[in-house]
Amino acid sequence: MKRYVEENGGELVETEFFPLDVTQFGSTISKIQAAKPDIVLSALVGTAHLGFYRQWAASGMKGEIPIASTTFAAGGTDAVILTPEEGDGILTSYGYYTSIDNPTNTAFKEKVAAAYPDNPPILSELAEVTWEGVMIWADAVREAGSIEREPLLEVMETGKSYDMPVGSVSIDPKTHHAIRDVYIAELQDQEFVIKESFPQVQPADTQMVCNLEETPDANVHHEISL
Repeated sequence: MKRYVEENGGELVETEFFPLDVTQFGSTISKIQAAKPDIVLSALVGTAHLGFYRQWAASGMKGEIPIASTTFAAGGTDAVILTPEEGDGILTSYGYYTSIDNPTNTAFKEKVAAAYPDNPPILSELAEVTWEGVMIWADAVREAGSIEREPLLEVMETGKSYDMPVGSVSIDPKTHHAIRDVYIAELQDQEFVIKESFPQVQPADTQMVCNLEETPDANVHHEISL
């Protein structure tokens, strides 16, 4: 967050970190009220941290300063645990939302609902990309006729496109990360409404430090410098 704010001409006013069991955020909200930033960027996680959003709404700040999050509702449940009064207006950016309008996503949701008619799961970014990864692997197994690593990589490194609920997905040969559509969405009445879409986004951060085409045998934990 710091890097992207500063690269785009913004100023990071202050950063705070919280243990996972923290539930009270009054002092932090007071600091934000005093600083009056243009936006609050949240990477809070877990049920305890939902207290921030509830207290933010109760303080009357929800309509004053927008909140964008890289973590909120990635697992799906946050959006339905919070009431609309607490959660409406929160912005997120993920590769998958149930509101993506294409035939593959419609069929995907219908198949999930049919498989679990009595207790349908909450679909989200984490659920869909997990399924997506398994489907890409399974397709490579069928094409390669093997479950061994190298033959599967040969299939996926060809740039083959996969028709997924998110849209077209392919594997970047340089990083083995996905090239995929990305969306910005706003929570409204416990559902995300897509506001902007960015087609076929490259894994640019990882490409800065990793090139498996040049060093295919690399065994390194890459870190991206801030």
